Amino acid sequence: MSDIRQRKSERQLRFTIRPVSTEEGTQARWEVRRAVADLEHVRRGPQRPLDHLRALRHAQEALNRGTSLMVDAARREGASWAQIGDALGISRQAVRQAAIRRGVLERERADAKQWHLPLPIKVPRIMWRIGRRSAA
Repeated sequence: MSDIRQRKSERQLRFTIRPVSTEEGTQARWEVRRAVADLEHVRRGPQRPLDHLRALRHAQEALNRGTSLMVDAARREGASWAQIGDALGISRQAVRQAAIRRGVLERERADAKQWHLPLPIKVPRIMWRIGRRSAA
């Protein structure tokens, strides 16, 4: 029975989201491509664990930015929070809360930049953890 529901939801997702290129989607693809290219140096270069850890941290940050941009692109194309959560393997509530926190931080940074104040830097309380939803 769940197989039928899954196929039905996949069909609905395929027909409800139109593949349109957006600025966020293009930027997200660029971020992901750059992160993967940076990781190629880790795979091919000499073994230097500390340098590799730095490269991995930067790649993780780039992938998180790419995920955030891709979420924005999906929302702009009409995807629901539930569809985005299913694609990421997390709940719709987690996706929405992360997007709200990111929006608040972006507004704070824009205000600080306008008044030439030090830019607020906050570590997100929740990072995109793809595929971490428990199977209930």
